[in-house]
Amino acid sequence: MTLISNDPSWWPLIEFDRVESYFAVASTVAVIYDWALTFEQEIELVWKRRWSLMSVLYLGLRYGGILFSVIDVPASITTLSVTDAVSIVFDFEVMWIFTIVNIILGVIMIARLHAMYQRSRKMLIFLVVFFLAVTITSVIITVIQSSHSWDDK
Repeated sequence: MTLISNDPSWWPLIEFDRVESYFAVASTVAVIYDWALTFEQEIELVWKRRWSLMSVLYLGLRYGGILFSVIDVPASITTLSVTDAVSIVFDFEVMWIFTIVNIILGVIMIARLHAMYQRSRKMLIFLVVFFLAVTITSVIITVIQSSHSWDDK
């Protein structure tokens, strides 16, 4: 039997969760609205041009972000009841999406900085070594976090 507490000490937390769910829905609507407004430009500037690695990374981030925003809404609305299995999926989704997005953004930034520094080999080596150190650490932390999350459920 579910026990419902009427303790006023819970009210700020409940209010925070409610406001957070409003922001999740509002930000998802803003992302989709932005996509709708800029889709025509995207067709001209990305889809009709010769594809490159940067085009693929851009589209992966753009549509992956839209998909993440839509999928994340049920996880952010605390009044929606989800099963433990769905909750585990949401946890893994959030953990790994952030890691993957940071990796893609890192590759884009390395490419841009490498071009800005007149294709300097020294700068490229520095950027790649730094990127690998950060990425390997991030992946290890995410793996540990995922294994603990899986064990808790």
